[in-house]
Amino acid sequence: METGKKDILNIREASEVLEISTGTLYKMVRAGEIPHTKLRKQIRFSRQALEEFIRTGKAEGGGENAR
Repeated sequence: METGKKDILNIREASEVLEISTGTLYKMVRAGEIPHTKLRKQIRFSRQALEEFIRTGKAEGGGENAR
């Protein structure tokens, strides 16, 4: 991890990393298309999991990907 970068991201920060709108990211979360975790009612993303998702296009490595 680079110095100054957070490991855990909120929806806005994750949408910036992925360069998509927060609305699109919410849709991807609901569809189980992207790795995420829910802390109570808040959605969080691992920077490492998002970077892997960008590289492979697959939602791997934990999170609430399926309902």
